[in-house]
Formats: sequence, structure tokens, C-alpha cells
Amino acid sequence: MAQRTFGHSQSIVANTVALVAVLTMATATTTFAQTPPAAVIGIGAPPTAELGEQVTLQARLVDDSGDPIAGAAVIFTDPSRFLNARSDVVVAQATTDSQGLAVAHYETRQTGPRVISAEFRGNERHGPTKARAEMVVADTDRQLYVERAGVQIPGLNTPPPLGPQMLGLAPPFAFLADLATLGPPLSGWPIAMALSIVWLLYTYVVALMFRVATITVGPAVPSPTAGAGPDSTSPQ
Repeated sequence: MAQRTFGHSQSIVANTVALVAVLTMATATTTFAQTPPAAVIGIGAPPTAELGEQVTLQARLVDDSGDPIAGAAVIFTDPSRFLNARSDVVVAQATTDSQGLAVAHYETRQTGPRVISAEFRGNERHGPTKARAEMVVADTDRQLYVERAGVQIPGLNTPPPLGPQMLGLAPPFAFLADLATLGPPLSGWPIAMALSIVWLLYTYVVALMFRVATITVGPAVPSPTAGAGPDSTSPQ
């Protein structure tokens, strides 16, 4: 770099290269996920019930401002224990109406103190929430199952069960396939008689086979002409 002086002033001349530093600022934007406000749910259940009784469960769902939430799915659960495992079993479910009210019916299956829960699992606008209510189920001598009487031939004169058939006091564990949906209805007595005849014929054939085997391996019967000598005379 050359420097010249003119009087009291100085100037930078020639063959010089000016360096310009450019600083670019990077901007980082952080976006925070917004959690929807939690909803509020209330549950209504009878304090006592009997085994096999149908009880009504209710739940009301509102937002954080107290306004009802319509069209939301609410599930009702009852804790169940098997060996050392414990889990909440869904016993009923319903959808809230315009007032945020969900109504479901539940038939008690176990005795003793129960804790029924109403749960809303949340959506994009409202957070999840849960409420509990205690109910004591008393034992009774009410019969929950049906005993079928008479001679039954599975698949012929009875509908093939896919699960135990129960009274109206409690819903069945599984559906029953009716023979009317599988084919024309059949009467039980003709089928039973036909099967009895088939078994009798089978037994008769087996008995004949043993009889033939006994005759084949039995002792030999001497011929009527065996031992006849030359002195034997034939009838005139």
C-alpha cells in the first residue's frame, strides 16, 4: 500500500485492495407444540347395585370454559384382576349429545366394591380427562345362565354355540349361530332315530364279522362218510 502526503492531509492510493467483511446473521425459529386445554368430565353412577342388575352410567363433558363438548366418545371402564395382572375393562361406551351428556347401560358381573371410570381420551381441540365413581355390587341368588334340558345333538337339533347362552339379565359373551341362518330347521327326533338305526346296523355288522371269524377258526367237524369200511352197505 502506498501513502502520499499533501500538506496536512493523507490519502491512500493505488494498487490497494479494500476488504469488505459481510456478516450474515442467521435467524433460528423455535416452534413450541401447543397442548390443547384439558376438558372436564363428571360421572354419575348408582352407589349400590345387585349382581346381574342393569345400571345406568352417565358422564358430562365440558371444556375449560364450562361449555358442553358434543360428539365426543366417552368410555366407561371397570377394573378387573386376573392372577397378578390388573387392567381396566371397557364395559360400555357412548357419545356425548349437544349438552355434553353421554349415557350408557352396564350389567354388573362381579360383586363387591367397584370403581367405575368415565374417560375421554382427548382430540385435537381438547385434552384427555377422567373421573371415577364408587359402586358396591351385592351378591344375589339370581341365575345368570340357562341350563338346556333334553337330548341334544351338537350341530343337528341345537344351534352350534360360539359362546355360553345367558339370560336377559346379562348379555352373552358371544353370538349364537342359528340353524335358520345356516339351512332349513331340522327336527331332533327323526335325526336321533336315524342315528340309532345306523349304530344298530354297525353293531350288527361287527357281530357278524366276529361270528364268521369264530366259525373259521373253530374245531373241524368230521365228515359223515369218514371211517366207512368196505363192509358198509348202502341202502337199497
